[in-house]
Amino acid sequence: VAYTQIIGAVDSAIATSEFQTVVSPIDIYQPESGETKNITVRIKLTPLDRTLTNQEITDTVNGIIESVQSATNAHVI
Repeated sequence: VAYTQIIGAVDSAIATSEFQTVVSPIDIYQPESGETKNITVRIKLTPLDRTLTNQEITDTVNGIIESVQSATNAHVI
């Protein structure tokens, strides 16, 4: 899975979000002898008018995870 596929799926999931968002790459790791790749991204959600609730954060993150898994057939660890 390419990094750009993951970012595209994240961007798609947060496109309708009412929050200001920033997606940043943190780490891409693939061992020399391995076939799997670990990609870590940081997603910053900033509401402009209030503090987010735990449920809003959970719902948003779950939506992002579902979008990435659907678009890339990847596994979130």
